[in-house]
Amino acid sequence: MLATMRSTRLLPLLLLCSCSPTTDRSRLAVFVQDEDVAAVAPFLRYLPFQQSLEPSRDPRADALAGHGAGLNVGLVRDQSCAGCYRLEERDGRFAVHGGDVLGLQYGLAALLELHGFGFFHPWQTRAPGSLQLLPGAKVETETVSPDLAFRGLDLHTLHPTEAYFDFWEPSEDNLQGALRTLDFAVKNRGNYVQWKALDNIQSSVPAREAWLAHTRTIVAEAHLRGLQVGIGLQLFGGSNLQLAFDLLDEEQEPQAPRAVIRERLSVLTEAGFDVYNLSFGEFSASDPQRFVDRVNDVYAALQELQPGARLTATVHVGKDLTVGYQGNVENYYHLVQHADPAVTPWVHTVMFYNLFEDAGGAYEHNDFHEQRDFLRAQLSLGKPAAYYPESAYWVAFDNPVPVWLPLYLRTRHHDLAQLRALGPPRLDAHVLFSSGWEWGYWQTDAAVLRMNHHLPETFEDVLAELLRGYGEQGPAFAAAIARMADVQHEGLLVKRLAAYYAARDAAMDIGRTLGIFSQPERPEFSTVASWTPEARASFRSDVLEPLGAFATATEAARDALLALPLPADDRFVREAHDGARINALRARFVEAAWSAVLAHAAGDETAPLLSRMDALRTEAATVVSVRRSGMHDPRFRRLLATAPNNTLYDYGYLREANTLCFWQREAAQVRNLVEQAGLTVPGCVL
Repeated sequence: MLATMRSTRLLPLLLLCSCSPTTDRSRLAVFVQDEDVAAVAPFLRYLPFQQSLEPSRDPRADALAGHGAGLNVGLVRDQSCAGCYRLEERDGRFAVHGGDVLGLQYGLAALLELHGFGFFHPWQTRAPGSLQLLPGAKVETETVSPDLAFRGLDLHTLHPTEAYFDFWEPSEDNLQGALRTLDFAVKNRGNYVQWKALDNIQSSVPAREAWLAHTRTIVAEAHLRGLQVGIGLQLFGGSNLQLAFDLLDEEQEPQAPRAVIRERLSVLTEAGFDVYNLSFGEFSASDPQRFVDRVNDVYAALQELQPGARLTATVHVGKDLTVGYQGNVENYYHLVQHADPAVTPWVHTVMFYNLFEDAGGAYEHNDFHEQRDFLRAQLSLGKPAAYYPESAYWVAFDNPVPVWLPLYLRTRHHDLAQLRALGPPRLDAHVLFSSGWEWGYWQTDAAVLRMNHHLPETFEDVLAELLRGYGEQGPAFAAAIARMADVQHEGLLVKRLAAYYAARDAAMDIGRTLGIFSQPERPEFSTVASWTPEARASFRSDVLEPLGAFATATEAARDALLALPLPADDRFVREAHDGARINALRARFVEAAWSAVLAHAAGDETAPLLSRMDALRTEAATVVSVRRSGMHDPRFRRLLATAPNNTLYDYGYLREANTLCFWQREAAQVRNLVEQAGLTVPGCVL
């Protein structure tokens, strides 16, 4: 009877094809066991092809026998490893063998990529014209198992990024954005998604109830698909520099801190997260024993509220944040190691810097070897620990400037490869702190999720795998992006030019007067102009000439990318072209600005340099306009707009990029110095 019902259900599919069942390549037929239907159905939701999901007692047999029209795929859970998969092919029909529902979805994603798909952005899937296996595509018939057990994204919802709106502002439209983000994580081989909690749900009951309904729906679909989910929160209100959800205000502590912590934590545990990630602010330290005691209070309260839930703790960076504890002097954030051993440290680095190379002075660090040593020490003791780097740093550094930095991808690969090269104990958990996806920054998130599942030998190999849907053009596309990353590595990281290529805002200038440093430091234009001729000569040789060389190399990388015979109507190709153009323009703009400052100080002609600076800014505005019309998220205007929201910032994270505010700021500063122009200098705050 069951066989008859299944044949009846498949009959409409078979009637669509007048010859062989697999000649119609406009359809996708996926056969799956009954118990996996609900988990796999969301995978197909956003695919731009006709499709059917067919419950089957024997998915492999049905698919390989050609019982469906189009591209036939059977999904069967018959492997013994979590998150692993193996592909099988017979006469253009396929089976995916997985260890769990995630393995099935990973294998299906890998198979579709071999047919030309690219799962690049939550709102945009690159799809082929028909479901044909790409020429030269190799179907992986060996089992692919995850390199790391815990592979995820931490979405920066404390800033008004795409994720803030979708995960924190309840609405049906935003819910769809959040579910698409889960889909993006799955299709790029992730198994964990986290976002930050904001404080508004503590003060407003209606906001809390709407948030809870919104969040429970997201958590339920994540769990259905095999994902784990987490929420980030702050411990101390006194070090809460943004509007994060915090657990303890200083005035409450003399009372009953654990009771206060438990009450506030209960707001979040109602949503049923798997992991709770604790942060401790930046730039300030608490009493060490208080730190350890309160972390233990959080863990105890969490186990009372949600037994078995995991607590992790961010190990941030900060050169001057050293404290004495039990006779030792150590980094303030490293105090996590003295708390309950069940609390997992997440070792952080910032921007595109990594654990092994120069850190350019970021947060006053020349390198992050202390973070590397701490991570290795935890693993050596058999304790769980995760690496927690960034894929963008939105504060006047990358996508809001804007510049496109595939260097992030290069350094994330370098970290993983070098940690592996050090040998046992092996890293087993990696979570990437994500701050937005436009201007090509989706590349880092997608590629890092994938390399956490399987680490190719080089980062260019990572790109080639990510872009394999471009077929024979894919390796050249990957090589061109890798070349841009190599140029940036040499110029921005090795030569320490990042401070000049990035920007500064008014808040950073205020912070500097208070001794607070985050980005790599650079002098003010006016400071350099006041230097002695000898000091200016050193600046020319140490900074300006390398900036010129970097600009030339960036232009060469741009030209190499633009020259490739890639499809001109492809939105992701156009985005890469725009990113390469803005990179070259930014490098030349910075060179012109500093050249004008040195010329002014020497009493030389500045007018041609100022005109050059203005012309470059005008050209950059054209690129920004083109990119604005090609943004991926259909609700992108909220990323550019000024409007109130629940974060500390009343504007979208790309507002300054959209207006080239940082370029305007620097141009005004230079003209005021050189011409005494009296121009208003925009603050471009954050």
